Amino acid sequence: MVLIKTYSIISTRLQSISKDKVVKCMGYDSTKRGLETLETFLMYEDVYDWIEGGYYDFEYTAVQFLSKLCEVLDIDSKAVERELERDRRLSQAAEKFGSIYISFNTAPVSFPPGVSKIIDVLEMRKILDRPYLFELVNITDKEIFILISNIINEHYADTDGRIFPWGDIVNYVYHHNDNKAYIFDLYGNQIENEEVTES
Repeated sequence: MVLIKTYSIISTRLQSISKDKVVKCMGYDSTKRGLETLETFLMYEDVYDWIEGGYYDFEYTAVQFLSKLCEVLDIDSKAVERELERDRRLSQAAEKFGSIYISFNTAPVSFPPGVSKIIDVLEMRKILDRPYLFELVNITDKEIFILISNIINEHYADTDGRIFPWGDIVNYVYHHNDNKAYIFDLYGNQIENEEVTES
């Protein structure tokens, strides 16, 4: 069963109805304010992020706005509540993975005079965006390490093994939520018993 999220349903239904009419039906005294809030709502990724953002426009809180919008668009409030509760549990489960990330080491590179200081400022860019937290929830450590291996393999292939301006990648370091770091080679294979160092 494919789960169609509330945000997608709202976006689809708003395509076939006047937004002015929607905010008027929601009870806004000021159509301008209602439209501004609606446009702000549509900038969020999903309804859970909207609720967590704590938006308030002096007419409705984020929760009240969502409830009223769903009422006007004839969206099942119970289904929305179930989705919010599911996302809330997912977010709580993901908290323990907040310190997880992958970095990479590169071969030494010689920079022109004065450039090295600029490069030092950009050092934080050596951390990969993935894994995403939702990928880690409800899977075992063994499955997490398989995921990390796949991410590394894909990253090395996508970058052709070279990151400007740092140079050629020599290995990857995965920082797990057990406060330990693990070395992986260029193809996503874990290297056992190798001391962790980072360039």
